[in-house]
Amino acid sequence: MIPHNRPTLGHEESQAAARVLSSGWIAQGEEVLALEQEFGEYINLPAENVVAVSSGSAALYMSLTIANAKNKYVSASAYSCRSIFNAIQLSGGIPNFLDVEEASVNASLKKSNADIYIIAHMFGLPDLNVEKKRSYFLVEDAAQALGATIKNIQVGLFGGIGVFSLGATKIITSGGQGGIIISKNRDISDLARKIRDYDSIVDTIPRFNFQMTDIQAAIAREQLKKLPEFIFRRASIFEKYQEAGLPVIDSISQDVKPVRFRAVIFTDSAKVISCQNALLESGIKSIVPVTEDELLTTNTLVPNAADLSKKTLSIPIYPSLSDNDVNKIISVCSKALKI
Repeated sequence: MIPHNRPTLGHEESQAAARVLSSGWIAQGEEVLALEQEFGEYINLPAENVVAVSSGSAALYMSLTIANAKNKYVSASAYSCRSIFNAIQLSGGIPNFLDVEEASVNASLKKSNADIYIIAHMFGLPDLNVEKKRSYFLVEDAAQALGATIKNIQVGLFGGIGVFSLGATKIITSGGQGGIIISKNRDISDLARKIRDYDSIVDTIPRFNFQMTDIQAAIAREQLKKLPEFIFRRASIFEKYQEAGLPVIDSISQDVKPVRFRAVIFTDSAKVISCQNALLESGIKSIVPVTEDELLTTNTLVPNAADLSKKTLSIPIYPSLSDNDVNKIISVCSKALKI
């Protein structure tokens, strides 16, 4: 079976984890500090403005806590990750889930007036809504988009807070779970660090253990070194899908440079079912990226998102996918979609 997604890990990650295990210190420590320094260099921020945490979900929750979301209206696309719903609920925010633009994965902000917005760069496609002038607090969810840019500026740098995931199948991983919070505002990153570092601090701020371990950080450091080649390989596979005529969702703006976290076919619902069945029969796993049941609000309130959920199918795209597997996927999809 060709999996829909899988991490790309090698000898370097194994050696890094072994190095930490043999050091006698496996909790948050020097490796985490080094990751924050190196991630900052990549994203163009000082290390002090980068905070490594236990997961992307934790990063979202911490971001809303920092934004004082309790009893405030928090808007986000209904066509996005369940972690956003959970973070709003846990932080005490009042959710206001938005529809997407027609035939788009980007949220429609036309009918929204909230105190806080979470804007996600779905599938690695930068959402230009983050560029708009605003009076609200913006949390930029770049969990799927590490390395993507808007006008040569890294995503994650447009909001008050940027959030990245280092989960098992994200662009890079820290070995299963992990996340990063960034902010150009040092006061915000300092507060994130105070919330994360829950122990041996005497004040009234409620805390939980959101720390990343040195084992995770050591793996993430090796993955970060490989990020350029990961992005290149994903782009190469995506280009092959496009050249074969597969109707994969892409950005139409010249101002953005996506990363190919997902290759998502957009077609009519009957062809989605046909293609998914054909792939499965050929030993290839595909998924509907956001099903109707997974939308964050009632389907009738977000008709464009509901329609999108019926017309999309995510096919494999990751660095360790072989050329033979790519060609097999193209062949099966082309026949099923009658291209």
